[in-house]
Order: sequence, then C-alpha cells, then structure tokens
Amino acid sequence: MDIQWKLDEDDNILDGFALENVIDTLDLYYGKCVIDEATVRRAVDNILSNQLQDMNFLLENNMDEIIKAVKGRG
Repeated sequence: MDIQWKLDEDDNILDGFALENVIDTLDLYYGKCVIDEATVRRAVDNILSNQLQDMNFLLENNMDEIIKAVKGRG
C-alpha cells in the first residue's frame, strides 16, 4: 500500500496523544530497561518527535492545497 500523505476527510495533522501511548511505548520498547523518570521523559520525547516529523511531512505535502483553500475563502 502506497501512503499518499495527503489530507482527507480527517484533517488532523497530529495524532492523539494519551498516557496510554507512553505506557505502551515503555512496555514495548523500554521493557528491559530500568523504568525511571528519565526513561519516561525519553519515551515521551521520542513519541512527540516522531509525531512532529510526520506532521511536518504531511503539512509540506499539503501546502498547495492549504494555500488554495485559504485563497478560495476570500
């Protein structure tokens, strides 16, 4: 399946983020590590960094459509 990285009916450019995401990530990727405050913060930083990278890529691939939409309102 080829991902188009285009906005559709669901125009959210950032995924939802919940504490459950942090717990799942810690369990999956950091399970064998000592789980302390630094590990939790590192996991959150990694999740947000990945989401920000995806958001910026999605924004870039939709820039023309966003600009057209704004200009079309005038």
